Amino acid sequence: MSEFSFESLLDDSAATEKNTRVRLSRIKPYVHNRDLTTPEQIKTIEELSAQLSATNWQLVQPITVQKINDPEFDFMLIAGERRYRAFILGEQEEIDANVFEYEHFSEQQLRELNLVENQQREDEDLFSKAVRYKQYMSDFNIRANDASKRLGIESGMFSKLTNHIVDIKHFELIKELYFDKDKSQGKEKGVRDVILLTALVQIGKISNKSLATLIGFCKANNCLNRTFVLSAKKICTNSDDMDLENNLLNLLSGESYSDTPKKTSKNTKISSDTGHDDTGSDDFTLESENDGIDKNPKNTSQIDGYEVTNKKITQICVDYEGEKYDIDLTQSIPTKENEGDFLIGIHVITKDKKVLQAEKCSIAFVSA
Repeated sequence: MSEFSFESLLDDSAATEKNTRVRLSRIKPYVHNRDLTTPEQIKTIEELSAQLSATNWQLVQPITVQKINDPEFDFMLIAGERRYRAFILGEQEEIDANVFEYEHFSEQQLRELNLVENQQREDEDLFSKAVRYKQYMSDFNIRANDASKRLGIESGMFSKLTNHIVDIKHFELIKELYFDKDKSQGKEKGVRDVILLTALVQIGKISNKSLATLIGFCKANNCLNRTFVLSAKKICTNSDDMDLENNLLNLLSGESYSDTPKKTSKNTKISSDTGHDDTGSDDFTLESENDGIDKNPKNTSQIDGYEVTNKKITQICVDYEGEKYDIDLTQSIPTKENEGDFLIGIHVITKDKKVLQAEKCSIAFVSA
């Protein structure tokens, strides 16, 4: 089986049949793809179908499939399910596809390709991502740090998604906030701030009563925002239940509040009142508000003989000499006289760092 490479999916040179016509009825959708049956997704697929119909069903990019041994299907869909569904909606019988041979990609590689492709789409729901990342880790017995590197996701964000956002389902009050809908428009307007949601789940894992008090207070005082909840997290952790609301009121008004920690045995497991199991690799620990920020105290390091300076994290992917690199903007190289600008690149597959000449780079995509 070939080594995992998202580039081999985007670059059709590895396909045995390129841009060939394939019968839609012989394609099996990928079972682990994100949910495309929600009203919002159905609407986007209907719009895509109408656009394709107006262009006589011409695809700029064919879908990608792999041959399979199945009595009902000839191919497994790897990439392009929205296009696949749009063609079916338009009652088409065939679609253009790049075809890979049997077992070109392993089961794990297929999952990773699917996750990486959907990761670049802005319309996948946060909770959906969290559930699918967690399932991937479980199915292939992969640790969080390794999984985040393989999928190219910042480790702090990956930790929040797989340790906390995935647990929204255990807390009814947070579910109500997250899945809140605008009844007049039929659109979701729920909370989507990852840091805010993480803090609420963390509080809920300590005490559902504290969580209920905090959310009720925030709704009554119109202060359900990241700044207030992060400040209130310490109060919820340390205050007795009878003092919590008074302390929250003091926090909101800018007055001092009681900060006497609750007495908790060192050997006592902190768990949610919901009965959610916090055992195993996802043991709950209170994370700092700087979770996900590079904690390396060194401000400089050496790469390829150049001194580089740490900077704030951003994600940009570029093409450089036929390879794709994520630009590491946490570091920079001082400009020297008579030299061009340089960037630090992280190879998307090998994760090796390399100094790139800026003038030779072209942007592949940018993601926040």
